[in-house]
Amino acid sequence: MSDRGVKSVWALTFGLALVVVPLLMWPGQMYDGGRMSLAARENDLSGFWLFAGRAGWEAQFGLLWIENLLADLLGVEFRALDLVVGVFAVALVAWETGRIAEGALSLPSHFRAATMLVTLAFPAWQVLASSIHTFHVLCVGVGLLGVRYFVTASSPARRATGFLLVIVGMQLSSSLVLLPVVALVWHNPTACRSRGVGRSKWVLLASITLFLGRRILFPNEEPYEDYNVFINPFTSFGVRDYAENVAGFFSLIISPLALVMLVGFALGGRTAVSSAVRSRTLIGPGLMTVGGVAPYVLVGKSANFRGFDEVVDWLFRHTFTMGPGLALLVSTLVFETSLGVRFSRRFVTIATAACVLVLAVPSLVGGLSKAGRRHFEIDLAAALLSASVDLPPGRVVVSGEGVPIPKFRPDEANWWSWDRLGRRDLWFEIGPEAVGRGVEIPESGDRSEQLDLVFEGADGSTCVTEVELDISGYGPLSTLKAGAGSHLSIRSMSTTC
Repeated sequence: MSDRGVKSVWALTFGLALVVVPLLMWPGQMYDGGRMSLAARENDLSGFWLFAGRAGWEAQFGLLWIENLLADLLGVEFRALDLVVGVFAVALVAWETGRIAEGALSLPSHFRAATMLVTLAFPAWQVLASSIHTFHVLCVGVGLLGVRYFVTASSPARRATGFLLVIVGMQLSSSLVLLPVVALVWHNPTACRSRGVGRSKWVLLASITLFLGRRILFPNEEPYEDYNVFINPFTSFGVRDYAENVAGFFSLIISPLALVMLVGFALGGRTAVSSAVRSRTLIGPGLMTVGGVAPYVLVGKSANFRGFDEVVDWLFRHTFTMGPGLALLVSTLVFETSLGVRFSRRFVTIATAACVLVLAVPSLVGGLSKAGRRHFEIDLAAALLSASVDLPPGRVVVSGEGVPIPKFRPDEANWWSWDRLGRRDLWFEIGPEAVGRGVEIPESGDRSEQLDLVFEGADGSTCVTEVELDISGYGPLSTLKAGAGSHLSIRSMSTTC
């Protein structure tokens, strides 16, 4: 293996460790992933098909069907196989982003490994704690691979394969904007012998066709008919919404870029940095970054570094298509700045390490916090199962200072009830915000309803059980120490019927 290949493998291995380690700590299912695990465990995908069809995610149902089939053939849990697919998807995104750095942007070969490392440190991949996001990441990786094949290959068979992969990648709506931009970036005489522009038009045409087909022929159904609707920019609300979302994404983009410039100022002076930021080579990665962000801004979504809750929550699912462009923007800025720095090798090492660090810290905080909440779920189930009082059918409100985030959604809490307690007649609400909230539990377990996939009704029971906990030690630092110092006990439990 060449020295370039060795560096790429090492970058891939180290970067994937940032992604994989938090996922393997107290494995479990979170967010909407419970729907998928329920369907796979019961070998009944009809409920998820209805959910996916209404939300416009029919292709995601296809991945669930394939994974469920393979899991049965291999004799493994669906979630275990899905984790493997998710890690492969992240690796593919990083690998293809590195290929763009070397092949399309003509950066020196060692920048390929640096680009891959920055891509893997990006905080988006922490949300693979839920199986619902595996398909989205896979679409990005497959789409990048497809564009490279389609634009650069001389073989008709490989071009056809590439175009099919582009279509698969565009099943993630935000890729409809990203992939045509990637095709333009690949239009480099060195990379594709001047044939890229004509082929990139086909990528754009495929994007427009799929977008119109989805909107006109297969619109979202209730209750998702207002999902991903464009925000009107000609209203005061629209202007404010756009400004807030752009500011959120800007906080993610500027953090690593500012570090590169600070290191450049320290080692190369103002001239090196000012010359780098004016370089035309930044245009391609900049367009990719904007192309990855724009689809989310247009429908009123964002992510940011503003606080702990924002980093730990699920907002970074809006940044899958942003990661490759930002990594390329960072690597290109590092390269261009290094041309004006006397100790260029030292600068590249320090600047890249600083960017990896500023991205890896929130990535690890988010991943470890989600692992800590899964640890909390295991301990809570053990405490309830060992309690001397049986829980009657009905509503169960669990509260206490220190319930870890991200917050429990009703469908998550009730998936957990079935998965850990084996109960379908309990309507769980977990978290301090559940106390005193007047929530009526459903009358029946209609599989077509979003929150009733597990709950089968309480046989008319109006019982409400309130459980107060003593909780400590489920934050990211405790999780990093393998849960050392974590504590959960039931302080009080009372039932009214």
